[in-house]
Amino acid sequence: KVKEKISKKYRLSKYRRKTENAKERERMKKFNEAFTTLRKILPNKEMNDTSDTTTDAEKDTKVSALRSAISYINCLQDLVQDCDAGRLGNEIYKRSLLLDVCEKQKINSEK
Repeated sequence: KVKEKISKKYRLSKYRRKTENAKERERMKKFNEAFTTLRKILPNKEMNDTSDTTTDAEKDTKVSALRSAISYINCLQDLVQDCDAGRLGNEIYKRSLLLDVCEKQKINSEK
């Protein structure tokens, strides 16, 4: 009877472990898909990267994608502030907006 309880408990824990592993795999898959989408949305890294600290080992990691996204967001904030302050002509702002729309269309067509 004790052996029966142990084997039943073991089967339950084995089942639970398998389901938890499946959930974790699915979570990581979604996480990696989000980074792939982020990399597609970001503009060309060579144009955006102003620092010489990027090494070949750090070329296409999740950390580098996040750093690029932060840099891109900061550049967009600067662009909006400059346009609002009148330091940029509306033509530059409209051209930037047009580029963003073209990039979004390109990403949607790849899906």
